[in-house]
Amino acid sequence: MKLKFIFLLVFQISFYCAFSQSSDSIYTSLETALKNKEQVKYLKLNRKQYRVFPSQIFEFKNLVELDISKNKIAELPDSIAVLTHLKKINVSQNKLKSLPKTIGSLSNLQDIRAAQNEITTLPVELSNLLNLSVLDLWSNNIVEFPVEYGKLTQLKELDVRGIVFTESQEKKLKELLPATKIYFSPGCNCGK
Repeated sequence: MKLKFIFLLVFQISFYCAFSQSSDSIYTSLETALKNKEQVKYLKLNRKQYRVFPSQIFEFKNLVELDISKNKIAELPDSIAVLTHLKKINVSQNKLKSLPKTIGSLSNLQDIRAAQNEITTLPVELSNLLNLSVLDLWSNNIVEFPVEYGKLTQLKELDVRGIVFTESQEKKLKELLPATKIYFSPGCNCGK
């Protein structure tokens, strides 16, 4: 009797998982995703050795999450603004030197992961992302944050570990985003 119950339970779980994933699958191949453009909400194209952002991504008008991390992309195109349903983007571990100004028009964006790039400056337009709750900029070369970022009242987490800040810069950033949990690297007593 117990074995029959376990079998039935496993069958139900398997059926549920298969059913729930059929409508919101995570696509890991651009070619497969292009065959189902309207259904693509989750696109994971990490470790594909892309050097240029694939323009075909702009065909996925219902895209909610994009992971294009661990490639060699040097620039995000301004056309990123056409992905109006985007809530989460992961561009970590690429060769980005900046984020495009047009990213600030993606009003649904809640989570930006841009760790381990070569970003030196941030666009002021990022302050328009009033739903942004996570901003991961770990291990970049950012010197300062625009004062307009004080409008990011929904920002819960900001990761700036691996970026060297002075005590006064840290204080200024904490004052700019008082409701945000900011992850700094431990300070250094270098030269003291």
